[in-house]
Amino acid sequence: VDNIYVADTYNHTIRKITQAGEVTTLAGLAGGSGSADGTRSAARFNYPQGVAVDSTGNIYVADTGNQTIRKITPAGDVSTLAGLAGSSGSADGTGSAARFDSPSGVAVDSTRNVFVADYGNHTIRFGIIPTLQLVSAASRKMHGTLGTFDIKLPLTGVPGVECRDSDGNHKLVFTFNNKVVDGSASVTAGTVSGTPSFVNNTMTVDLSGVADVQTITITLSNVTDNFAQISPDMAVNMIVLVGDTTGNKRVNATDISQTKSQSGQTITDANFREDVTVNGEINSTDVGVVKSGSGNGITSASSPAIRESSPNRPKILAR
Repeated sequence: VDNIYVADTYNHTIRKITQAGEVTTLAGLAGGSGSADGTRSAARFNYPQGVAVDSTGNIYVADTGNQTIRKITPAGDVSTLAGLAGSSGSADGTGSAARFDSPSGVAVDSTRNVFVADYGNHTIRFGIIPTLQLVSAASRKMHGTLGTFDIKLPLTGVPGVECRDSDGNHKLVFTFNNKVVDGSASVTAGTVSGTPSFVNNTMTVDLSGVADVQTITITLSNVTDNFAQISPDMAVNMIVLVGDTTGNKRVNATDISQTKSQSGQTITDANFREDVTVNGEINSTDVGVVKSGSGNGITSASSPAIRESSPNRPKILAR
């Protein structure tokens, strides 16, 4: 059913009128001007003047007094699409790098290109909503009380190597170019624990029961951004090889020597891989874990693993 949306300028709100004539406030708070993003009445506008609706029900607002273009999802979530509140200008750019001067009208076409009547600049501006893309991936672990450290997972080419031991549990963080709100994940070995979580441009997937010395593939499906774009399935590979601190797909004397050299050192971005037990310190236990894996390796992403028997591998008694 078609609804009518109104920029209620002096109330600083966006109103909705149904075909039956019922009027409700979709976003903003009457009499409360501002620039805050948020959901429905938690959001603020500053003399909005123009609205447009795309084919999926997203509403675009020329927020004149804020010098910005805002977006409202069908659920009432308000975000700032372009411009910076309180900063006028004429600069082209992406997101908050762009500037407007009293934008008063907005339109959107069938492919969600956005057009803006930039009143103070005497121009018509044109914006393209970026196609949803996966930008980066990482394996993230908490090292005791020292915080998290990430191992980058290349999206193409040779997979990244996760060398840290955490009893088969892994937290993978995927970063996109747009804010993501939904999606699912699967893995070729182990189990996806629970459901993915979404914060701004990131999707976090927890894995459990992933055995050592193998290459796994994590597939992301139906990832959806806040423009209702759904990405095709995306696959990222990761090598799991505990003790491969050099990341060369083989645990050997170099890894042992490297871990010994960092024993007792404060963990930093440069040496966190040597904290293979992820307990926040590098010591003899880490050296022992690396030694127990010596000889293990991955010949290629698609080849069988090289694994030597390690019956006396030390147990990790504390994290």
